[in-house]
Amino acid sequence: LQRDFLLINETNNGATKAPFTETEIELHTEILFDGAVVNTLTLHRENTFSENTLSGIKSLAADYGFTEWTPTLEKIQGAGVHQSGLRLYIPEGSKILAVSGQKPNGEEFKRSDLTLHYDPEMDLSYYAITEALSGGQSQNVSLQYMLKDELDISFLNYEFSHFKQPGSKNIELRRSVRAPEFELLESNQNPSQNQEHDYFYQGPFLSDINLNLLYR
Repeated sequence: LQRDFLLINETNNGATKAPFTETEIELHTEILFDGAVVNTLTLHRENTFSENTLSGIKSLAADYGFTEWTPTLEKIQGAGVHQSGLRLYIPEGSKILAVSGQKPNGEEFKRSDLTLHYDPEMDLSYYAITEALSGGQSQNVSLQYMLKDELDISFLNYEFSHFKQPGSKNIELRRSVRAPEFELLESNQNPSQNQEHDYFYQGPFLSDINLNLLYR
């Protein structure tokens, strides 16, 4: 089995400020008795910009003598629609089992909203999602996929890396693994206690995460 991994890369496609977007990532892994690995990725994104946010920005600018605001300038500072593109990098050849979620307009997120592309610079394929969030709006996407290869039971371990996009902020992470007959061998995060999982972590996503599960 190739090393399991996840990288979520965001690109700001508009002129609005991105720091007002908060992200929650939940990734749950099921390692089945036959060695199959099924991941369920849930991504919640919310634009927290509000009138109070804009008032705070204007008040700060006024302290420096700037008071000439226009609708265009307000939009640039975050009042406009935050348009972005998300790239989901997962192991090559993974089989998509299910896609669900809800768009900002209330429509259901469908499989056709997820498109496969190739990144020549990284020599990796990725799934792309487009996003347009006004202040107070959110989008939820859930993606379930099975890795191409099964665990070789004779090899006895499962390795995973979650790479953090440089400069990304305001990300809350929930990471869990349920793996019968496995135990945690190594992790650079301190997992929380959770009887439902063999590995569980919840907290801010501040750096890359690596973990290794060993067959008992």
